Formats: sequence, structure tokens, C-alpha cells
Amino acid sequence: MTGGLHVAGRAMSNFAARHDVISNNLANASTPGFAREDTFLERLEAEGAKPFTGPRVETRTVFVPGDPILTERPLDLLLEGSGFFTVHTARGERYSRLGSLQVDRDGYVRSSDGHLVLGENGLLHVGDRSVTVEKDGSILAAGTFLDRLRITTFARADDLERESGGLYAPRPGRRPDPSLPRPDLQIGQLEGSSVRPIAELVRMIEAVRSYATAARAVRATDNTLQRAVNDIARI
Repeated sequence: MTGGLHVAGRAMSNFAARHDVISNNLANASTPGFAREDTFLERLEAEGAKPFTGPRVETRTVFVPGDPILTERPLDLLLEGSGFFTVHTARGERYSRLGSLQVDRDGYVRSSDGHLVLGENGLLHVGDRSVTVEKDGSILAAGTFLDRLRITTFARADDLERESGGLYAPRPGRRPDPSLPRPDLQIGQLEGSSVRPIAELVRMIEAVRSYATAARAVRATDNTLQRAVNDIARI
């Protein structure tokens, strides 16, 4: 009986976690470059090792491109297909789907959140020259070829784990796959959020209802235990 209480309690925790993931998706429904997260269940032990050990919720990022946002800004870039812009951070190289670039006061190309953008040969320094980006990712400074944006590709979506600020890092032991086709760019556009608010609201309602069902199971099991304790005490 206590095993049933444990399973129902774990279910409540899982549905609460799912609700939190959906809430974060909805909060980023208008965030450019945001890839929605989904949840799945993962068992903690081998099947049968502990009969009352339920699964736990894990999250994964679903890399489905959002609708394009037309900006007509020449340093706003949209990746046509799989791949990521590569930036330099204090924690090392990180990857992003958001291609909103800018030039800082020192003449370096940075992402919209201030990270240095990498080309195939390293940092992109354009100085005070005008910057143009071509469809194949070539960077032109005052019309002269400087470098090409480093676009990084991975074989599997779960090769990456999400970090803050729309950045992704490779999971331990995972590496980019340079054999995959390099995507072209659309200039003057950004990738919109892949969140579909109506679909997320439906998932949220399902999570809330499932949480309520699990909570009722916890209360029912607790009441049954209480009655059993009282009956034993009378005996």
C-alpha cells in the first residue's frame, strides 16, 4: 500500500515538472530562435529491480524551426536547415540558432547577447568597415572577403544540452558531425520561436488534470492507510 502512495507521489512530481516545462515554452512563445522543450519518462532502475519505483520526467529540446521573422536587417540571419551559429563564451564554444549579429565598438562581430561570433578561422574582426553577410555565410568587410561563419552541425538533437540565453553545449562525449550538409542563410530574417501556444495550452491542461488525478490517488491511499492504522489500534 505504501508502494502505491510512493508511485502516486512520484506521478504528481512528474506532472508538476511537465507543467513547468510547458510554462517555460509558453513564456518563450515570442522569443526568436527559441526551440521548445518536450518531456519523456525515464526509468531509474532496471525493470523489476524495485517494483514501486516509478519513472521520472526528463526533458529534451525539439529542434523544429520556427516561422521566419522578416526584419530586413542585413545582420539578421536565418539558418535554412539543421545547424548552429558558433560563439565563444567564458565556458568555451557554444551553439545558437539565433543569428542576430552586431559589431561592437572594437570592431568584433558579436551575437545579440554579446558573445563573440566565430568564423572558420576564429574571431571576426571587421574594424570600422561595413559588413556584409552572403547566403553561404561569407563575411565581407568593405566588400573584401574576411572569413566564413562557422556553422556547426550535429548528427542527433540529443547530442546537445540546453544552457541559459538560448545557448547549447555538447553533452559529454558528443562531438559535431562535419560530414552533414552545411545550411545556407536567409539574410534579413530571424528564426521565430518553435512554440505553438495553442498546442502547449492543450498539453498544460492535460498535465494539470493528470496532476489532480494523481493527487486524488495520494489522498485515497493515505485515507486507506489511516483507516488501517485505526483498525489495528482497536484490535
